Amino acid sequence: GRFLKALEETGDMEKTTVVVLGDNCQIDTHTAVYPNFYLKDAGLLSISGKGAIQSYDFYAQHCDGCCYIYAGKEMKRRLKKAPKQEREECMKQLRTALRQIPDEMISKIISRKQAKELGADDECICMLEAVPGYYFQNGHEKPYERVEEMTGHKMLATHGYLPDLPDYETFFMMSGYGVAAGERMDQMFLWDEAPTLATILG
Repeated sequence: GRFLKALEETGDMEKTTVVVLGDNCQIDTHTAVYPNFYLKDAGLLSISGKGAIQSYDFYAQHCDGCCYIYAGKEMKRRLKKAPKQEREECMKQLRTALRQIPDEMISKIISRKQAKELGADDECICMLEAVPGYYFQNGHEKPYERVEEMTGHKMLATHGYLPDLPDYETFFMMSGYGVAAGERMDQMFLWDEAPTLATILG
């Protein structure tokens, strides 16, 4: 409000375009899920006496609504060079561990190839997407935890889910120079923003 008032007082409003845009949407959450607990439980990740991760065959790195599963250095080598039967056994161990996560918490498992097509990190083995309301964290001491019971970093809402969820949208508003007043677009995409702003800037 102070910014707009200053533009009016200086007379610069007529030659100024004001743009307000959102970074991402947020989805309400109730439960944090810790995939590393399940990997530890399956013997695919080991913890030091001080409670830190000291080595791993597979490791889960959270992105809130989604989660990457990465292979450790030695496991990467085995998955590339070991005989087919050994490679299949390694992946079977990972699948068995991930299947221990309750079904109601996982929306989908995304392969490395699918992750690459989505523009995600294709160094991962796979990705997990949480069911809305659940989200991932990196802890390994418990399988999951209600947000209301958390004493650490709790999030009552978060992002990081795939962008095709219903009602999972942010906003873009423009006013002033170069903008038709009262116009409304029902949908646009992130890649529309840069050329739109570049056009306004000439």
